[in-house]
Amino acid sequence: MLHTGAVVLPALVTVAETRPGLNGKDFLAAAVAGYEVGPRVGICMGNEHISQGWHSGATVGVFAAVAGAARGLKLDAGKTVHALGIAGTQASGLMAAQFGSMVKRMHAGRAAQSGLYGAQFADAGFTGIVNVFESEYGGFCTTFSHSTDRFRIDALTAGFGSEWQSLGVRLKLYACNGSTHSTLDAIRELQAERPFGAADVEKIVVHGSKSTVEHVGWKYEPQGLTAAQLNLGYVVATLLIEGECFVDQFTDAKLADPARMALAHKVKARHDPEITAKGPKFRQMVRVEVHLKDGARLERTVEIARRKKEIATEAEIVAKFQDLAGHVLPKQQVDELRDAVLGLERLDDASTIARLMHKGKSGKEEA
Repeated sequence: MLHTGAVVLPALVTVAETRPGLNGKDFLAAAVAGYEVGPRVGICMGNEHISQGWHSGATVGVFAAVAGAARGLKLDAGKTVHALGIAGTQASGLMAAQFGSMVKRMHAGRAAQSGLYGAQFADAGFTGIVNVFESEYGGFCTTFSHSTDRFRIDALTAGFGSEWQSLGVRLKLYACNGSTHSTLDAIRELQAERPFGAADVEKIVVHGSKSTVEHVGWKYEPQGLTAAQLNLGYVVATLLIEGECFVDQFTDAKLADPARMALAHKVKARHDPEITAKGPKFRQMVRVEVHLKDGARLERTVEIARRKKEIATEAEIVAKFQDLAGHVLPKQQVDELRDAVLGLERLDDASTIARLMHKGKSGKEEA
């Protein structure tokens, strides 16, 4: 429903950078506040939110960002309510951004900015919409669902403090839309049982929820990197051709690769009403049929990529971080930043994280 870290952490790192003295434990607590609030707003709005064309990472994201920033600034309950109301009125984001534009990249940044502004303004005494969720006219829930009942207001607080949404946040091990990951996992599992590659495929049929089919199942056209990363056919073709689907696999030079496009068009997405009927928790469930040129038919069902019992290991998380950070920071700085984050609960000043994210600055230099 949203990329939680992408909206919570930029706002929170800014708080740590501009308000020195926030320690690592408080930084973690603030992050958890954002990781708990954001998903609950998403659950409240349900799959219809994105099906109606709203980009939930942006619209829902403002609440995750402001919750984290408000906790980081140590706002009291009253000011936090105003902060939520200030952030909520800035919520915006259109899913058409996934087709041939660069603006989807901007959505997370603007959501983080709106959340940060909401907390900072509330801290300064600015007031917001105190019933931003419940208001029958112009409230977030009624306006964005265009209804008075197509949302679950009780989901905002259900299990609050005992059921932790943070534990349900998954790590993306592919550099593409999350709704494609279960398909990629299914293909990898099938390849492990019977090896096959791009040249062996006659067609691939992916049966999924209405949300998945609408979100990523459209016909691929080379309209930019965002479109490639959000298209099921393209990412499946990329995995089959390169054996991986991470950052280095998505470049401008590959967008119109004839072999990749031809393979992408062999991937068909089909709506399965039975999967849709299972509800939001199964929105990324898929049943993948791989038809090979030799007549073989392989099938695999994956409920959700990286299920809870298969949560990413620390080694996988660190490896992903080092791969990504290594594109922009020198190795020594990557290592220092890794160690600072892994020992965050023992960090006296969380602004160290912000300093280490600036290229050319190390914790030792700033100490």
